[in-house]
Amino acid sequence: MAVLLPAIVFVVGVQLIGIYVSSALYIAIFMVWLGKYPIWKTVVVSVGVSAALYFMF
Repeated sequence: MAVLLPAIVFVVGVQLIGIYVSSALYIAIFMVWLGKYPIWKTVVVSVGVSAALYFMF
């Protein structure tokens, strides 16, 4: 359930706010909630991954 509920919210979020914003939020939530990473590292990784995917595709 720790993965299923955020995944469902992610799918709904893609429809409402777009895939890049939803992806950044999804990565950030998992890094903070399950990974216990610091906020600054979470912001860098989540925004960086979303930006890289945007420019790649």
